Amino acid sequence: MSNSPGIGTTSTRPSRAQRREEAARVLPERLPEPAPREAAQQATQAPAAAPRQTSAVTTSLEPKRGPAKEPLNTRILVNTSKRLNWFTSKNGYAVTQVVDVALQEFLDRNNVPDVDANGDITE
Repeated sequence: MSNSPGIGTTSTRPSRAQRREEAARVLPERLPEPAPREAAQQATQAPAAAPRQTSAVTTSLEPKRGPAKEPLNTRILVNTSKRLNWFTSKNGYAVTQVVDVALQEFLDRNNVPDVDANGDITE
């Protein structure tokens, strides 16, 4: 088997054990110490609920909270897609925002009733 042509047996990927060893060596980033004035202010304030222990890396990964959304998968004409991509890139909007506004305007123009607080269509 060793004489067969091909890629060979040498791999540039680290083994699972090597990845575990490297992960054990990596230390999490530490947050900067607060300035002395800020530390004094924090000491005089009553402690609130215990803060969650998160690193600087995970705080940037927090999901953005917004209105509840549902996926909408559909196919559109190529010309419409190109126009939509042009509009979003030139104006800084997300496709989701543009589609939501366009659908809201379409439904309003066609007298489709709104949804009430319970999520039901009001007629």
